[in-house]
Amino acid sequence: MPTPPSTDPFPIGFGLDRDGDIQTLLWYIRRMARPQVLEALLPRMTDAERLSWGEMIAGTLRRHLSSDEYHQLIVKPAKETGC
Repeated sequence: MPTPPSTDPFPIGFGLDRDGDIQTLLWYIRRMARPQVLEALLPRMTDAERLSWGEMIAGTLRRHLSSDEYHQLIVKPAKETGC
């Protein structure tokens, strides 16, 4: 189980250790998920980049979550919140 999010303002980066990598990914994903970031980024991406990201995200979820986990963690909250 990963450690709780760091209180440091910015993680060190990738490659030093697993927990550091996890903290860095959490930092980037949380910031990228903000609407203003997505609204700026997604229109600038090529079709190939958007397809690649979609395939990477869907494949990662499929490999690491059971169908029940996927529906409980992804589908159900989306229906409840409308996003």
